[in-house]
Amino acid sequence: MLRKLLFLCGAGLLPLCAFGQDSTPNAPTPPLKDPDYASRFDAFAGFTYLESPQINLAERGYHIQVGYNLRKWLAAGFDYSNANGTLNLIPAYLPTPLKNEAESSLAILVNNGYLPRNYVVSVPTSTFTQTFAAGPVLVIRRIPHIAILLHPSLGALRELATPHPSAGLIQAIVSVFFPGTQQLDWVPFYGFGGGIDFGVTKHVGIRMHTDVVYDHVLSDFLGNGHWTVRASIGPSFHFGKNIDR
Repeated sequence: MLRKLLFLCGAGLLPLCAFGQDSTPNAPTPPLKDPDYASRFDAFAGFTYLESPQINLAERGYHIQVGYNLRKWLAAGFDYSNANGTLNLIPAYLPTPLKNEAESSLAILVNNGYLPRNYVVSVPTSTFTQTFAAGPVLVIRRIPHIAILLHPSLGALRELATPHPSAGLIQAIVSVFFPGTQQLDWVPFYGFGGGIDFGVTKHVGIRMHTDVVYDHVLSDFLGNGHWTVRASIGPSFHFGKNIDR
């Protein structure tokens, strides 16, 4: 899914870049928005896909952005997204002390014939991820009807994880490193992001956006931090007076 979204970003940009470089005098001009119009306010809402390859986690949800254009080339914005997915929690993801404890418990069960040899614990865990970010955005408007957005990704991530272990021995083992029925965590994240906004009309466009961020959420039972890629696509809206500089 992530590869498809990134491919759409690249595939959609190529023909529009070619149009922006067309210097033929008689080339027709499509009925898009005024190329000199830069709105005071921007908003975006669309589908988002989050992928954390290091822990094999994929999530789907929605993404919202609101921006205030200070200049044609500079904006300040707020960013929010949430997504749901399923993480298969295995001992390899645990911090070293918990990993050793879980593996020792499993070895005892295997040696006593309660579990088959080479048994691997994998606990399905529902995840609900929310991200909150704000900051400056560099806006590049070199090609008519296209705005390229570049920004740092600095903010906070809220994670709610709910394990679903099978009953019996596995449930007892899981309770050692995952007490309670849910785990809630807030952590900072950092990275970078950007997008492409294609003008369809003066006030409506299509935006494709990607972020790459690092965080160490749920550190009580995830031993290492990880990188997450977020890809989003949806309509954008532009309104307010024109910014002339």
